[in-house]
Amino acid sequence: MDLDDRDRRALPLEAFLSGRPPAYVLAVAVLFVVGVGVADSLIGPNISIAPFYVLPILIATWNLGRAWGFLVAGLAAVAMQLAHVRSVETNVLVPSWNALVWYAVFLFVVWLLAIIRDHAKRQRSQLESQEEVSDDLRAQNDMKNTLLHAVSHDLKGPLAGILGAMQT
Repeated sequence: MDLDDRDRRALPLEAFLSGRPPAYVLAVAVLFVVGVGVADSLIGPNISIAPFYVLPILIATWNLGRAWGFLVAGLAAVAMQLAHVRSVETNVLVPSWNALVWYAVFLFVVWLLAIIRDHAKRQRSQLESQEEVSDDLRAQNDMKNTLLHAVSHDLKGPLAGILGAMQT
């Protein structure tokens, strides 16, 4: 099984977004934030769907990098604040504070995921270089076996005559 096939099977969203232009991936992440924000606004402040804001942040960070992840995290915090600001609470500071706290959590998620992404890229690069070295070594081993077979076949005839003469 090819490495790319395993990646596609393990991470279908990554496989779907990996060949897309960055603007497309960013649009998917922003639309996801808007969708979660609308759902959050409709559900109301009594039920939190804050973890769902993490999904578009993960999409942006994994596919576009840390800076875009920070941007989508900011959009998610703003969407969360806008979804809760119209609630029955009299003070606008409560949803603003909650959005700020969640923004800090989102930034931490982006930071950690960017580290994981960089590490995974390094491992993939090392794996590809090791596969190239392994293929080269296999080719050299096949060449060695071919040469040894040819040499042993060529030496087998004269040695048989010499050994036969020595035994008689």
